[in-house]
Order: sequence, then structure tokens, then C-alpha cells
Amino acid sequence: MEATGTYTWGTQTAFDTQINTTSAGIKNLRSAPTTRMLFVKGARHYQIAPQDSGQFKDKRWMRVDASAGLGEQGATGAEGHAMASAER
Repeated sequence: MEATGTYTWGTQTAFDTQINTTSAGIKNLRSAPTTRMLFVKGARHYQIAPQDSGQFKDKRWMRVDASAGLGEQGATGAEGHAMASAER
């Protein structure tokens, strides 16, 4: 997946990007062709359209903790993983 935006990895990895909504797998939560995705303090945040019901009712952001994709041990070292991915 291609991401365009701002990246930083000083004391803590963070980024603010635009990604393809379909490639991100969240087309059912956002109809726009691109989606803003932030990575802050070990979690990804995806901009979504407020839903009428369910766990995203009236929400504009969906948070995904790093442990969801990397496991608990991987989340502890997420800084290194995120930096390596951003450099590719």
C-alpha cells in the first residue's frame, strides 16, 4: 500500500498520511477514494464516515492498536517496525 504524507522517527515514530481507501480494506466505512491515516503512540487511526449504528456510531476515527497486527511483543517494538516500513 502506498502512503503519501509526513513521517517522523525521533524519540517516537509517527506519521500523518493519505492512503487508498480500498487498499486499506475500509471501503465499507468510508466512500472517499483516499483516507487519512495517522500513527501516534503505537496505534493507527483511520478517518471514517460516521456510521448510523454499531461500534462506529457517530465516530469519525477508527483506532487500531499496534498489537492487533504485531501481537503484544511486536507492539512493544513497534517503533523499529514502523521505521523500517517507512524507509522501504
